[in-house]
Amino acid sequence: MKSLPLIIGDGWGASDKPDSSNLSPDKNTLYYQYVFNSRAVMDPGTTYEKVLYEKGTYRYTVDIASGNVSMEFLAG
Repeated sequence: MKSLPLIIGDGWGASDKPDSSNLSPDKNTLYYQYVFNSRAVMDPGTTYEKVLYEKGTYRYTVDIASGNVSMEFLAG
């Protein structure tokens, strides 16, 4: 079993479910993506500030056989 990188819901409207997903016709590759219309920062301006995600599209590609995952970020 392989764990996939998933975005955690942030309580401000971002879902933990991908915006889209599909399996290649040969069933060897899984594609999924998250699209964010704005940047999310937790505790901004403090020493605990953490960027949860940037505005844009996060596209993931998963090789089913190996479990290898690649991610492409397209700035929005």
